[in-house]
Amino acid sequence: MFRFPFLVGLIFSLLLASTTYAANLNYDYYANIKLETFYTDQEDASGGSSENLDFDLLYTSNVGLMVGVEGLQDEAGVDNVKGHIELGLNPSNNSYYKDIYLRLAYGTIKFEKFTLLIGQTYAPYVWGPNQVYQEWYFMGFGSLFDIRNPMVQAKFDNGFHLTAIRPDAAGVTGAEDSEIQKFMPRLVVGYDGKIGPMIYGVGLTYQSYKEKSASASFDESIDSYFVYGHGLAKITDVFSLNFNVHYGQNVGECGMLVRDNAKPVVVGNKLEDTISYGGFVEGIITLSKKLSMNTGVGYTVGDNDAWAEKDDQVSVFVNATYTVNKYLQIVPEVNYFDYLDDESGNSEGNELAAGVRWNIHF
Repeated sequence: MFRFPFLVGLIFSLLLASTTYAANLNYDYYANIKLETFYTDQEDASGGSSENLDFDLLYTSNVGLMVGVEGLQDEAGVDNVKGHIELGLNPSNNSYYKDIYLRLAYGTIKFEKFTLLIGQTYAPYVWGPNQVYQEWYFMGFGSLFDIRNPMVQAKFDNGFHLTAIRPDAAGVTGAEDSEIQKFMPRLVVGYDGKIGPMIYGVGLTYQSYKEKSASASFDESIDSYFVYGHGLAKITDVFSLNFNVHYGQNVGECGMLVRDNAKPVVVGNKLEDTISYGGFVEGIITLSKKLSMNTGVGYTVGDNDAWAEKDDQVSVFVNATYTVNKYLQIVPEVNYFDYLDDESGNSEGNELAAGVRWNIHF
């Protein structure tokens, strides 16, 4: 059971304990209540269709608190200490999360030449478009997203960063009764920089674990890696380009959501690694401080020697983001998801989703 009163008490106690640094203490709190009203039309592999109205509170609705102590400059070279806690507010009809669940909980310490981060937050390779339907952000269609994981990160002032993340082990397709042994964290080494009007990030991720299955006579190390690159470039005063690309092996083993076409398989007692690649590109037109138009396309491919064909899928969207005031944002959007053909060459259907996401921020 989630003990929300305990967490509130803990936060309050931390604030009281920080009175030693009252002159340098700053904090901010926020809340986002998000509602989606979307009409969907799904067509299955056989050509049958089903229509539905999604009228739900989004599971990404949240409340958060950020606390910081600035200007310490102590003998250890510490300049500031910051913390961020965010709780998700999940609707009762979504069984994936509890009603109240932890999204973010991390702290950072700024030393002379680098910042140390400890806690649960987003990995350096997480990067998405302004797509809002179910807040998928092209998950499975070109972006890399593994929710939020416990990690330790050192981010240097020159742009390089090194991150150790809690490993994930989805398990190999075709290997039942498996025994999984994790022996190392997922490692990410990368660089974030800026060239003229473009900010960008590049990096390499590696993970390995051991899996043993008696039923499949299988006992091997499952090695996963991928290289990634993403960026946001301001082309003109009103037009920007947002993009992400990646290429790797067994990417789905690294906790990526909606990436069943990126996991290894066992044929007989032989491991067959899956190569996958993909990305997205999004154009952003800023019409005013309150209104922008966004449109993008995302695509991913999974390829395995054991498959008859590649397994790919594509998605496109277009929306208008209208910020009524600092408290209210309205985003009408149209999406199309085409799951194309699976590894056997069979059609996997498609989906059309059109509607509005509503967001109140305070």
